[in-house]
Amino acid sequence: MSFLHRPQQVLARRLVFQLHVWTGLVTALYALFIGLTGAILVFRADLQQWAYPAFFAHRPDTAALASPETVIASLERRFPGYRFSGFDYPNDRRGTFLAYLAKDSELRTVFLDAERATVIGELPHDGWIQRLQDLHFTFLAGPPGYVFNGIGASCLLVMCLSGLIVWWPGLSRVGQAFVVHLDRGWRRIVWELHGAAAIWSVALLIVWAVSGIYFSFPVPFRAATENLMTLTPYASMQSGVPEPAAAPAPAPSDLVRTAQVRVPDAQLARFGVPAGARGTYSVTLARRRHGDGDSSDEVTVYFDRFTGRELTTLDQTGRTAGDLFLTWLGRLHVGNFGGWPVKLVWFAAGLVFPLLALSGSVMWWNRFLRPRVGRATPPDRARAMGTPG
Repeated sequence: MSFLHRPQQVLARRLVFQLHVWTGLVTALYALFIGLTGAILVFRADLQQWAYPAFFAHRPDTAALASPETVIASLERRFPGYRFSGFDYPNDRRGTFLAYLAKDSELRTVFLDAERATVIGELPHDGWIQRLQDLHFTFLAGPPGYVFNGIGASCLLVMCLSGLIVWWPGLSRVGQAFVVHLDRGWRRIVWELHGAAAIWSVALLIVWAVSGIYFSFPVPFRAATENLMTLTPYASMQSGVPEPAAAPAPAPSDLVRTAQVRVPDAQLARFGVPAGARGTYSVTLARRRHGDGDSSDEVTVYFDRFTGRELTTLDQTGRTAGDLFLTWLGRLHVGNFGGWPVKLVWFAAGLVFPLLALSGSVMWWNRFLRPRVGRATPPDRARAMGTPG
């Protein structure tokens, strides 16, 4: 705000301060809730592995994987009438096949044995980890919950940006604003704790707010991103029209072998089955490691469902800056990279939201409500405090 005159700077700063205070009050409970649940969900993969060890048991390196035909047949036999877009191959963290099946509004997460493709079990809908995840995403409100979450994330973004302006102490005192002086009064300690905790974690808090908006409103967010940087269009592959005397449909195992020849020394990551009348088969392979949360090394080969002819190959290594931005926005939100050091940092940063909500509420009480209660007459003060007059 250096382009403003001194009186204008003071007025602008006061307006930003009021915006920060009231946005913070409106979103305090949301920040408390989203921070606590998010901090726990940093360890979601580890919690699932601990709670359901059979679903994540490692397989011997010498064990042969079940064929895609066997996996598909097992799913169709066990879950008739359900739709599924494919299945994920075992990886270093999970030694089983994984498939998501849908029927109307019901979604099932199913695990299958790596060698025999028999169904081991599925994640329960009412399990505490799943409920915690639903609480964090939708507040148990279903699809409308994403809208509420997006509005809350937008308020958090406003609060973070306005808080940066409110926090700025000037160049001469900027170093002091990063620490908390414990030799001062408790009100001053709360003030400094609020500012120091926020400034040390503000970059990650802003990333969480922006990515929360992205997850809540993915279509408009992607459209807005595309206005600023190039994005790779979604692959919209279609099989040809089957001929009356067409040859038998291609065997999925043959398609997998063809894809492995196309991308040698890569790890099988996913097999996609056709969706709709002209959907395609697809085989996704990871050049480095499947299951590390990074899709930048993946290659997907698409095949015609009727003839097995290769339609196209989508190589993620040639992704645009916009693709990388959206990918890393998601990875930074959940912290699924870098192992335990990143998880511990993300967990600690997640607790900053509740800390800011509580310390901000205390400061609001001290600055706005407490002086008014103190100026009240004894009977008024008593009524304000909820005690007999």
